[in-house]
Amino acid sequence: MTDGQRGDIVATMTGVIPPDLTFEEAQAIIGSKGPFVADIRGAFAKRRLNAVPADNEWFGLDIDNDVDPMEVVTSAGYNPSGWKYLGPKLSGKSTYRAKLICLGYMRNLEEARKRADKMGYRLVEGQAREPFKARFSKPDGKGHVIFGGSEWQDPKGHPRVACLSGFGGEWDSSSFGWSGSEFYGGWCWLVAGK
Repeated sequence: MTDGQRGDIVATMTGVIPPDLTFEEAQAIIGSKGPFVADIRGAFAKRRLNAVPADNEWFGLDIDNDVDPMEVVTSAGYNPSGWKYLGPKLSGKSTYRAKLICLGYMRNLEEARKRADKMGYRLVEGQAREPFKARFSKPDGKGHVIFGGSEWQDPKGHPRVACLSGFGGEWDSSSFGWSGSEFYGGWCWLVAGK
């Protein structure tokens, strides 16, 4: 097998590794095949580095809070004219200890904030959406991730929160959830410890 052929196999395999398959399980299947095993170990390490963490698994996330909050609007593909940032005011660089949790069905953002608070968490701000997307480049297929710690007002006057849609092979950050409407039970919320 040439190096190019081996690289093609590893690249193809990296895209289809089941999320719950460990390197040790894969090695038991393929055995010890010299340099091929090292390439496969690297594929597993890369997959884990970019994989969305399991629900309730803590991870670090670096956020630059000095970025203009209207960039959250423009990065979603919207013209910021008529949009307004409702807060909170953030500044400085932070490393959040964060995790994804499902809060269940929520009637609105206020109910989600109260439930997270009761659980000992706070909802992470929308400014974390693009850093989260950059760190975890491929969605896990579970659906939406909600960043309910900050809000924007759209041109029609509705308060909104930043979201990521994780269906398919790429993240879609073009949606903002309406703060006054329901959030479905299977959606994940990015939270940090208080």
